[in-house]
Amino acid sequence: TPDDTNIQLPSGVDWDTLKVYPDNKEVALYDAILNCLDWQYGVDENHIHSIGFSAGSIMTDALATLRSDELASVLTWSGGYFANAANVQLLDAIVRGYVSWPAYSATNKYAQVLISGGTEDKFGGSMMGFTMWIHFDQMAENDETWLNQNGHDVISCKHTQGHTAPAGFSPENAIKFFHDHPKGTVDSPYSSALPDSFPDWCYFSGKTN
Repeated sequence: TPDDTNIQLPSGVDWDTLKVYPDNKEVALYDAILNCLDWQYGVDENHIHSIGFSAGSIMTDALATLRSDELASVLTWSGGYFANAANVQLLDAIVRGYVSWPAYSATNKYAQVLISGGTEDKFGGSMMGFTMWIHFDQMAENDETWLNQNGHDVISCKHTQGHTAPAGFSPENAIKFFHDHPKGTVDSPYSSALPDSFPDWCYFSGKTN
């Protein structure tokens, strides 16, 4: 597994999730791993997906912004798009100055599962002389509307267990979602009903554009 770069961002994590444009080490890592897998084993281009939790979810959202032409569908636990201006405004003013994401222009209308954990779904504290909390529940609310407006179907899942990946949404459900949403799935097959295995705190939110 690769080592992190220990870049000591003001967000308190050492993944480069704030400055993802124009160049980003994490996106370059994604490109390199995908190319390596394709070279060694072959990759089904209809089933390239990304999944993450917390900073990993923000990185998944960054990939969906920068590599949307490759990703079939995505799933995030407690993430957020900083291409979404409403999310940037939730950050401390000092941190906002570090954010550099491109304007969102994805033409591949992938579906996304957004999982958030209620009012205690937050990360932060005292960092570099100031106090900041990232509220992932608020970012999920913002992103549900924003993704719908950008032509994406969303499966929104809201638990109340805070900043965690709850057992209620199983790995098997994630795999099923990816299986059912190959690249090019503009209209989610879940629009009429979610799979029975999905928890009852999930619902379908259809695109509005």
